[in-house]
Amino acid sequence: MNLRDLKHLSITGTSLEYLEPHIETLILIAPRLTSLSVNYCNLGKFPRETLKQLFLAFQNLSSLDLTATGLHTLHEEELKELFSYLTNLKTLTLSESKRPTYVHACLSLPSLHSLTIRNSGIDTLSDSDLCTLFGYFPHLKALDIGAHFEHIETRNIFEHLQMFPHLRYLDISQTGL
Repeated sequence: MNLRDLKHLSITGTSLEYLEPHIETLILIAPRLTSLSVNYCNLGKFPRETLKQLFLAFQNLSSLDLTATGLHTLHEEELKELFSYLTNLKTLTLSESKRPTYVHACLSLPSLHSLTIRNSGIDTLSDSDLCTLFGYFPHLKALDIGAHFEHIETRNIFEHLQMFPHLRYLDISQTGL
């Protein structure tokens, strides 16, 4: 199979047992990919060096879906390092992590235009942390923070959203706001 011209790849739900033997192939085609969806693949169980090789190879990605990948189990600094390799990333989906580790790691991606962090534990962040987080994304055009956002006061979240002068899409569904 010739994957030389492949630009978009979805391996959603692929088990680690199947994926692991194909890591070298994925690394070979990764530099040409612009979009990758690995949601519901348990990447958090990969050896750290393998994850580093993968993320280094993904430098040309403009869109990445990491929903429910288990990466939230990594330390925040490890995630920041992995995300720092994604220099061309514009769209990032980090839903279903249940912990805000991802959210802090996103700070190494200031060029994002679209961020989806549904059900990711963002409701546990303090107002100060939210302000810091949102302040790092001045170019954000689309933001999805829906689901399980009960702990943040309505008044404060709308104040924080003022930090996005280019915001054109906002999803706050299932938040109780």
